[in-house]
Amino acid sequence: MSRKDFQRDLSQAATAQFPYLSNIKAGDNDESITFRFSHCTENINIEFQAVISDSSDYPRSHIYFVFTTSDDIPKGITTAVESVQPLLEGASITKLLTTISQVVESTIYGEDSLLDSLEKVGSDDEVEYDYEDEDWEATSEGHALVPMESGPEARSMLCRDLRVAKDAGFRLGYLGIATGSVIVAVSCRVSKLGISEDTMQAWDVKPSEYLVLLLRYPSVYQNLDELLRNAGNRTPLLKMYVGLCASYKPSHEDAIRVFQGKAAEQRQGDGAAGIRPLFIDKAINSLLNERLLVITSYRLKLGLSWTGAELYAHRFQGKPSNVQGELLNEYFEPDNWSSATPDLLLADHVADSNRDQPRLSLPLLAMQFTLRHFVRCTEFCLVCHCRVSTDFEALKPYVCSNSLCLYQYMALGMGPSLEYEILSQPYVVDLLISLAYSRAKAGRLEDFPTGLGMKVPGGIGWIEQPNYNRYYNQPRQQPVAKPRPTSALYTAELDSSNLVLHLERADKVPPLKVGDWIAITNFERDKDTNGNNANANANNIYPYNYQVNKQPTGQGQWHSRVQTIDDLLIQLSSPINYGDLVSEPKIDNSRKGNKDNVQTVEFVIYDANFDNLDDNEKRGVIPLLLNTLPSVDAMTQYLSMTPDGGSLALWKDLISPAALDVLRWIVASNRSFIMLDGDDNPEHLIPDMDGYVQFRLVQGAPDKEHKFENAVKKYTNDSKHPSIFTWHGSDLCNWHSILREGLNFKYVAHGRSEGHGVYMAREFTTSTSYCSNVYGAYNNWSQSKLKISMVLSLNEVVNAPKQFVYSRRFYVVNQLDWIQPRYLFVQCQDAPPRSKAPGPSVVYEQDPALPAVGPSGQTLSLPASRIGGRGQQLLQMPKKTKRRRTKNNDPGPEPEPESELEPKPDTPLNGFTATKDDDIASVATLCEDLEILLSDVEHEEPVEVIPPTDFVPGTLDERTLPMLSHPAYATTTATKILQQHLKKTLEIQDKEYPGALGWYVDPRLISTVYQWIVELHSFDPDLPLAQDLKNADLKSIVLELRFPPQFPLSPPFIRVVRPRLLPFQSGGGGHVTAGGAMCMELLTNTGWLPTATIESVLLQVRLALMSQDPAPARLLSGCNLDYNAGEAVQAYRRACKVHGWGIPRGLTNVFGS
Repeated sequence: MSRKDFQRDLSQAATAQFPYLSNIKAGDNDESITFRFSHCTENINIEFQAVISDSSDYPRSHIYFVFTTSDDIPKGITTAVESVQPLLEGASITKLLTTISQVVESTIYGEDSLLDSLEKVGSDDEVEYDYEDEDWEATSEGHALVPMESGPEARSMLCRDLRVAKDAGFRLGYLGIATGSVIVAVSCRVSKLGISEDTMQAWDVKPSEYLVLLLRYPSVYQNLDELLRNAGNRTPLLKMYVGLCASYKPSHEDAIRVFQGKAAEQRQGDGAAGIRPLFIDKAINSLLNERLLVITSYRLKLGLSWTGAELYAHRFQGKPSNVQGELLNEYFEPDNWSSATPDLLLADHVADSNRDQPRLSLPLLAMQFTLRHFVRCTEFCLVCHCRVSTDFEALKPYVCSNSLCLYQYMALGMGPSLEYEILSQPYVVDLLISLAYSRAKAGRLEDFPTGLGMKVPGGIGWIEQPNYNRYYNQPRQQPVAKPRPTSALYTAELDSSNLVLHLERADKVPPLKVGDWIAITNFERDKDTNGNNANANANNIYPYNYQVNKQPTGQGQWHSRVQTIDDLLIQLSSPINYGDLVSEPKIDNSRKGNKDNVQTVEFVIYDANFDNLDDNEKRGVIPLLLNTLPSVDAMTQYLSMTPDGGSLALWKDLISPAALDVLRWIVASNRSFIMLDGDDNPEHLIPDMDGYVQFRLVQGAPDKEHKFENAVKKYTNDSKHPSIFTWHGSDLCNWHSILREGLNFKYVAHGRSEGHGVYMAREFTTSTSYCSNVYGAYNNWSQSKLKISMVLSLNEVVNAPKQFVYSRRFYVVNQLDWIQPRYLFVQCQDAPPRSKAPGPSVVYEQDPALPAVGPSGQTLSLPASRIGGRGQQLLQMPKKTKRRRTKNNDPGPEPEPESELEPKPDTPLNGFTATKDDDIASVATLCEDLEILLSDVEHEEPVEVIPPTDFVPGTLDERTLPMLSHPAYATTTATKILQQHLKKTLEIQDKEYPGALGWYVDPRLISTVYQWIVELHSFDPDLPLAQDLKNADLKSIVLELRFPPQFPLSPPFIRVVRPRLLPFQSGGGGHVTAGGAMCMELLTNTGWLPTATIESVLLQVRLALMSQDPAPARLLSGCNLDYNAGEAVQAYRRACKVHGWGIPRGLTNVFGS
């Protein structure tokens, strides 16, 4: 799809017949269309022009801006054309022309006809455009048309509901038309949610970001009562999406894209997206759209809590809520939160309003529901959304024990991206595979990837099992080899040079098809298959044997994918053995290779269902499949070679589907946050740990840090040393379970001579004695780069040894909330080199009587950067710095002040980031949002007040202003549109009293429509800005507006000319950069709307200057110099880069920079 498609469709449209349309041709540039609407009966002739956003996006994700170039157009036609434009996103040129023709004709003949026309537009099934997202009163069969609220009534309901949500502490905004199709945005800072720093990093969220809930009403805003009444409609009246954004609401374009299932475009600058998905994106958004209204209806009808209504909805999903008899008590279980939960999360709008449905604000109710399932996501299954019943807490969400949920979780890609994890954390993936392999080989794996329907090699007989009594206190029956029905074992001749299997008998052809995988075994003993398996030991290749009449006598197995089948000849892919290719096909035109390369083999098909195997066999199959995988380094190299990161599923000849499923399961089911430490900053490394790879380890529920800090405060008697650090060692095969379930004492591994609890020690050597790897290299994944031999964790523990179960030679702690894992240390054969940088600059002071000791016997030097909230407080403490001296011993310059765009937050407390004002770094609330939030209460007649003003129009001296002549970059399209905007703006100015408008465009100073000089005046006298202007004997703030050649697709550049304002770093506000440019998302590619009027833009700029959030605008005293254009452009670029806003391409034309 490209410009060629656009030009082709335009050429076809120019010769086609459209009702009332003629003169269809290309416009002033390659990305515009002009056409004429002519209605002879009504004597109407209108010239139209349609500009496409980017023809390279045609015909899928482009947008049109349609406008008239004729004068004296009836207002109804202009409004109708503007209102239909959201429907035209991604539409073909034919669709565009047909729609405009229908809409204009219908407008001429009345509103009812227009509605019919819009319904036709919305129901068109043209393949070029998916109208599923554009809902125009469509209903399910058997339902009457849903009565739409009128524009004023809808706006009144929207005002009320948004104000209720604002009073509850949320940021509010809307996108679109308040009286028509609208998207409501409800948001709050992530830093307000009480999530620990570790959890934020594990969940890939930043404290400065907003969690934004978007509610899209395709037709008109509907209140909760109306939505519940029409919840059975096939086409919903509401769609929801929750994501992360740098501002309190995304741009209209980004919001539309997410509802179309498209990722937000990457912006210029730092590459941040307008709105980016959550790590549980699919799960939480399916919950909102499929169940929120159902769960809400149960709450209201049955008087249930959120917990009870969710349980009821899960059990009776799709059934009517007619209740016979009394409900079970479990449906009335309260919504329990921890004691440290912020008030914002504890609030319950339904309960607070006494379940009075007409009083409920759906935006507020939906946001509270969203926060409940975001902050507590680890308590719910990501597929069925029911509560997960486990006896351990996890940091990452997963699925329940239902095998169907695991299948959907894996099949729908609801878990973490395996490819992303491999590219970003290859050592972590290597670690997880190695630990799962070790546990399976030791016969101790108890959780399996069941429910996926994996096809694995059949005919499995037995696996070697260790003595369970060594590990568990409960008696277990020793597994024995047992006969079982075997899958067919086929015999064939293998031509290893050409990788061809030749079947011996036509009557015994196996049920193979292209794409199937087979395992080849039982090579002839005297044959060396290309030298790859000659030295292999048949007893330890894989932990299983095929059930045949004799024991395998070959040297290992080959695993291959069937490429082609030609009668009795089967062409194979290059075989895999221990993750490596055994051989490459040789060029040979013969049907059969040299007899020295041909031998008799046996093979079995991957046709056994993994779910049907017993647990012992599953433990045997998992190492088998893992041994067919390539190394993590090889996977990283493969993914790095593809332009968009690629997918391992496309590596069909090297990774079998079953092996890939096991790999995905291993990574996705990890419930801990593990990250290679020191890779980004040597400050995080603990010195004197050579030979060990250091990983950061975070476990437990998202609020576990809170619980730990509360335990520290409550039980320690040493305020200076509230915690101690201890080692925990365990057999290598135990760590797969520990990383999923956390430290616990469910099983007895080494006896419990000193009582029940988690055994830990301050001395490193004491804990290593518990790390025996009884099976040595036999339990190691052969492709591992780490080649792990031992694993230990370093944990922070409440400093209360007297309250431990045991505290002399080592520690036994039975209070799991008293233990907080911080590090994982892995002893490897091939450990990556550690940084030679000096130790951490800020060290956590250990209790001198109870220090943690490293391998060398020296007290560990622990970096404060990894020790929760108290460590963060140490990092935030002011450092003593010396003022730099010059050669003449004069004081050097003071340090540069903080950037005005990056305010520094307050010191985090207990691992949680807090700020004086969580919205301090955000842009001003946009004018349309302020207008609807601050407008008069519905049904109350506003009183017209004419504000007094001392502003006198027309007093600016042209000689003191940077006047612009008609620019060379001017285009016919932009010039015509700007002429219309100027005409309309001056008409509004002539009709209104100056003090009521607050802005003035002097027509004497318009030498070209590409530059407007505007004065903002008549500010509220109580504002500090108004008082400063009065003291300086100034009547206005002078602005310059410059328009690019791409206008109206690109925004105008607006800057302050005079007077200078107090910079942000000095306490100023008003959303003006240090160079005088306005710092507003509206004036960037990210937030600009081509349909915006200059009147609305000036109003928003004026409101931004009047805003006192985070600080009021003030004049810079003692400086009479005007801002210049160069510094304004530089400051504007800096602001866009910091906020991730798109810089308009027309900026270069406007200022030549």
